[in-house]
Amino acid sequence: ASIVINVIQLSALVVFSVLAILFRVQNPLGVAPEGWYHPTGASIVLPHNLAGMLFQSTIAILILVGFESSTALAAEAKNPKKDIPRGVIISLVIQGLFAYLLQYFAANYALSDKLTSADGSLTGISAAAASGAPIGDLAVQLGTAFLGGNGFAFMLVIAFTVAIAILGTTLAAMNTGVRISFAMAQDSEMPDVMGLLHDKYATPFYGVWIMVIVSGIIGSIGVLGGVMALTGVTLASNLGTFVLYALICGLTFVAFAGDRGFSFVKHAVIPFLGLLVNMGMVLAIFIIGIISGGTTAQATYLALGISAAWLIVSVAYFIFQSVRSGKAILPPAKVMVTEK
Repeated sequence: ASIVINVIQLSALVVFSVLAILFRVQNPLGVAPEGWYHPTGASIVLPHNLAGMLFQSTIAILILVGFESSTALAAEAKNPKKDIPRGVIISLVIQGLFAYLLQYFAANYALSDKLTSADGSLTGISAAAASGAPIGDLAVQLGTAFLGGNGFAFMLVIAFTVAIAILGTTLAAMNTGVRISFAMAQDSEMPDVMGLLHDKYATPFYGVWIMVIVSGIIGSIGVLGGVMALTGVTLASNLGTFVLYALICGLTFVAFAGDRGFSFVKHAVIPFLGLLVNMGMVLAIFIIGIISGGTTAQATYLALGISAAWLIVSVAYFIFQSVRSGKAILPPAKVMVTEK
């Protein structure tokens, strides 16, 4: 199923990107040189605003976070020491360099003042900004120009592949999340119900249902609340992602320090750079998001509120479990022991 989903998704992406680049090269609508949003291809990939690039990175990380799903399959890997790192790197190359960068470049390359909003009142970048689905509008334009006027049909095909991609992403995320919550429940770091196995299939089915319900509620709030709420939920999720990655980078150095297999580059330099970058992204969410004002600031405050509430719940559960199990929350003070 994963192979089929990826083949369909990547094939549609390549077709869209090729048509978008041809649209700029052949210029069937006769767009004037100054009518293109980006005058050259280099203008697309070169940063124009550092603050905007950093804040957009805090949102775009959603496109790349699937790479760690490979690590959740370590128990099933025949050669995890070799295959898991390879899977992580390949997924980053496919998602980042191939999928995201290719379509990002192609869509911006084809954006011109000929793109018209649904009601015909706006054109160009204003139409794209006001649209609920600017890629869909571009697909209509491309299909009309190159596919015999079948722009709407081409847009439906692209929409179908996006729906399939979302399904595949959801399954991968649920697979990873359930495995992590199951392991945490085994260590008494989450409620025992998350670790209960099905009598017949030996799967943590209670954990699956709980995650489906919670994810559905959060997703519904984001969709029904509009762009601001959806951005806030996204930023809250990504805030946790950056904190998690920063902790992993720090723990990598701690875990390998003094080990025979310690590598200065892999276990010191790269984790240190990763720690700096991830903490920089956390600060970007806080500082740039609030300074931007408007709906961006509102979304940032919502993200901080969600994160703070989750932190309170987590700390409260940790204290409750520590008290219930009789474990000390803080390291015990030194005591003097005498032998008889």
